[in-house]
Amino acid sequence: MTKAERLDEQTVDKIIGQNLRAFRLRRKMSQGQVAEAVNVTFQQIQKYEKGTNRISGSRMAQLCQLFKLVPNDFLRAFPESTAP
Repeated sequence: MTKAERLDEQTVDKIIGQNLRAFRLRRKMSQGQVAEAVNVTFQQIQKYEKGTNRISGSRMAQLCQLFKLVPNDFLRAFPESTAP
């Protein structure tokens, strides 16, 4: 794989954030509800969703438990037509 083909860290964080937002919206949950469930502020959820802040492994485990997902679900890129 060439350097151009590799995803950079910021791109991966944005994909994970977009997926978090999509999973939250599918469950009809607010950022505040998700934040309360994983014991962070809604601002932190905003930052996760924008890809500004990286989600730690332990926080990812909490989110997976909340949404009944596996970590790989957060790494799947949405096609442009279905992006939130």
